[in-house]
Amino acid sequence: MQTPDAHATMERGVFVQGFYENHRDDMAHVSAGYRENDHCVPHFHRSVELTYVLEGALEATLDGVCHTVPAGTLLIVSSYVVHAYATPRYSRSVVTIIPGSEVPSARALMEQKAFAAPLCPDDAQGTLRMLLCMLAGEGMRNPLTSKGICYAVLGLLTERVGLVEARPGGHAGFIRNVLDYFQAHHTEPLCVQRAAEHFGYSRSRFSHLFNRRLGCSIPEYVASLRCRHAAQLLRETDLPVSDVALAAGFESQRTFYRAFRKQYDMTPQRYAAADFGEK
Repeated sequence: MQTPDAHATMERGVFVQGFYENHRDDMAHVSAGYRENDHCVPHFHRSVELTYVLEGALEATLDGVCHTVPAGTLLIVSSYVVHAYATPRYSRSVVTIIPGSEVPSARALMEQKAFAAPLCPDDAQGTLRMLLCMLAGEGMRNPLTSKGICYAVLGLLTERVGLVEARPGGHAGFIRNVLDYFQAHHTEPLCVQRAAEHFGYSRSRFSHLFNRRLGCSIPEYVASLRCRHAAQLLRETDLPVSDVALAAGFESQRTFYRAFRKQYDMTPQRYAAADFGEK
């Protein structure tokens, strides 16, 4: 088995990332860790997601609006905001997921309100960086420290950025419903026409709205869902690759291999054999 050091962090990040996209709303405690060249397809969840860029720059799309997040800046993703990340050149960041169960006295506030701005530059002392790096280190091993840091960070953001009423309707609500639809049907043969009719649009209009709001085509997005489904099966079962491809919704192994290599930069066999544990 080959696991080059240059890819080790990326490989672990990809697997953990796919896991949290599917299950992070079931998390009982905060999750925090470092990522290089972060990227993910559009998704949303109840938990608040904080990404502090340590080096380079991250491109983020929140509810269809693009933002460039430079080093020294915190990206805030409020509950139910549809978000996707990409790294044009290089980025190193610390990512924190705060579920409502970690801050019970603030849970209702987190789900009913949204932060007034998605970007929060750090102060001269680097307070946010210090707290979030602490959370990714000692805080992850001490529940009391973890909970205390989460409250401190959310308190600072409430003071610096402010809160507004969350607005689940409009384009954001439409996109959430569309993502839910494809999540439920991604293992079935893709029929854009049927999906468009389900939401009351023509095929061309529906495809245009999806691409404009999410920055990728419907086939590309569905392929990414299928790849994450396949990745989970490769890690958790002993199914042959051919069976994994079919179970994830791919019509042929050739299409599966091409899509999987594009998303994970490795073959399905190498992914299945890789060690994703902490070093």
